[in-house]
Amino acid sequence: MVGKYVGLLDSYLSISKALEHAGNHSDRHVRIEWIEAENIQEDKKETELYQSKWEIIKKANGIIVPGGFGPRGVAGKLNVINYAWTNKVPYFGICYGM
Repeated sequence: MVGKYVGLLDSYLSISKALEHAGNHSDRHVRIEWIEAENIQEDKKETELYQSKWEIIKKANGIIVPGGFGPRGVAGKLNVINYAWTNKVPYFGICYGM
């Protein structure tokens, strides 16, 4: 999950609970990796944090970009959306659409 409020997990509580319930219903374990959108923007490309977050994204079976308003983190969200589309990774964009 790549969002702008990942430090406040209650912000995305409905999404995380929906994933948990869907996993239980389908007898699957759902593990959510929380990634701050600002950490995967191009201006942070040279940082170790940027690299480590992209390693997590590349191992993901799917990507969710939840809602968020304002310009903070937009570039990071667009980076991950482009990655998902380019690499045919299942993507659900709640904020920036399909």
